Amino acid sequence: MRRFGEVAMRVFKSLAGIERDQPASAFVIAFYGMLFLVAMSLVVAWVTGTPLECAAGGVC
Repeated sequence: MRRFGEVAMRVFKSLAGIERDQPASAFVIAFYGMLFLVAMSLVVAWVTGTPLECAAGGVC
């Protein structure tokens, strides 16, 4: 459990930009990619005027 906490702390520090000596891991790159895709899908739904219920995958 202690090792998991250390790894999680390293990931959060790299996300915050505190540890610059280690390169970004694949998890960090995938996390930022996922956030970008979610943000872009919300922007596209907003621009096209899609109702929120339909944008979330509900029945329209």
